[in-house]
Amino acid sequence: MKKEIILTEDPNKELWNQFKQFENYGVCLNYLKENCKKFDNGKKFKPRASLMKHYITQAKEYYFSARDSSVLTKPTLLYYGASCLVKALIIAKSCDYDHSTGHGMKVVKSDMDVLMDFRIKPVKGTFLQLYQVLENKNTNLIKSMDFNLEDLLSFIPELKDDFENIFDKKSLAIKVDRIKDEDGEYLFYEGDHFTDLSKFNDFINNIPNFDKYYVYPSFFSNGFSCFKKPMADEDIVLRNIMGEEFLVSSLQSGENSIYLSQITVHFLILYLLSMLSRYYVNLWLGEESSDESRYFYIIEKFLDISERKFPNLVLNEILNKEIIFSIEYYKPSGFDFDEIKSMVEEIVNEAIEKNNSRNEKDEINRRFMDDIYNGRDW
Repeated sequence: MKKEIILTEDPNKELWNQFKQFENYGVCLNYLKENCKKFDNGKKFKPRASLMKHYITQAKEYYFSARDSSVLTKPTLLYYGASCLVKALIIAKSCDYDHSTGHGMKVVKSDMDVLMDFRIKPVKGTFLQLYQVLENKNTNLIKSMDFNLEDLLSFIPELKDDFENIFDKKSLAIKVDRIKDEDGEYLFYEGDHFTDLSKFNDFINNIPNFDKYYVYPSFFSNGFSCFKKPMADEDIVLRNIMGEEFLVSSLQSGENSIYLSQITVHFLILYLLSMLSRYYVNLWLGEESSDESRYFYIIEKFLDISERKFPNLVLNEILNKEIIFSIEYYKPSGFDFDEIKSMVEEIVNEAIEKNNSRNEKDEINRRFMDDIYNGRDW
């Protein structure tokens, strides 16, 4: 996807402003006619355009209601909002209805007294239709698997550090730096995620299409680097809501491994949390267990992230471009403070020499240079 950065003082407001165009029936109709060649008869687009408009309008209401809600009801509101966006996305990507009569997921209880032991299993319904539309894969593998919260949270880049602290295990995401120099463009990672070469190979080999876009990495004791192939016009990195880049591997489950897209993961988690908050209220709101309180920290953080990110992911898919909403203020490019530091110091010294003592001059100079060098008051 082509990347686009939109500077805004309120990313969440601007996100829903971008969706506002699809609250218009005519815009949805034109979108489907331009992006779907499935029908020769233009009349078939009309009911689909109407549904797409209504789903997005309703989704906005659910998300706006969730803003001011507590953890008691937020999971349900976010899930219903996400469900509306998913139905709109299915229409946008396949020009087809959501034919299902069910959510496409069910909760499997292994221990009703332990929050993290509840598992979720894909079944026939909306979820599997979404999976097919996004992944274009056979559903047999994912239908044979089930997931708990720990499995699913390991896929979320924004939760990497919290996940590893709470569960005392490595997440499926690592943060990488992208470097461009005279040698080319490459990803660089430095850290302690990999204890040996075999774990590193397992991680890389379970990233779908890695070898399509990157040369196999050079591994060293505390990291690796890998060059992007010159002709690769797409990428396999994921970006968090701040635009930072991550590589995310697949989840191992017995002899099987599966990679889940961010939309898929968020949708599964939201459904599971909505079911727990509605039907297992004593467990959901119980604070007797220190473990449950610890888990709730990462759950609430996920809800805050998903409230902002899930609509962004759906918008990206509909518009076929990756939009990053940023509050970063403008600074002039190519302006290197280190390069001109000595010149600035000389000017400052001359300006304050006339009217200040030596001690006063040193203090003023220090404060002034700190402000300049750190970019304050920009």
